[in-house]
Amino acid sequence: MALIYVLIIILGIFTAGWMLHLITSEHAQATAKMQRELESLSRRLKDLEEAAAKKRNPYLTDVGLEDAIAQLLDIKNTLDYADIRSTALHGVLKQIRSNPGSYNEDAANGKRDFGGTK
Repeated sequence: MALIYVLIIILGIFTAGWMLHLITSEHAQATAKMQRELESLSRRLKDLEEAAAKKRNPYLTDVGLEDAIAQLLDIKNTLDYADIRSTALHGVLKQIRSNPGSYNEDAANGKRDFGGTK
């Protein structure tokens, strides 16, 4: 009976050692893989930094690009405003076409006095 206990203990020690070996082996592999990925990312970052340092626009080119971007944003804002106004105009015309008598002249666009008769 004692022999069985001794064999069980030896088997347990062997199994624990084998599992410890597997865990440390997997950890070493994962660490090596992470190290390779880190080195790869470091090389890519260095290459990007070198490329960025080599290919810079002259000052006046940057200023011109910034002005062009500002004008494009202004045009976009103007188009957005025109879209909003045309949607409101469409609503007014739709109301007039469907039922001219129900048009509310004091609605959101308000009553306008252009110097002429009402």
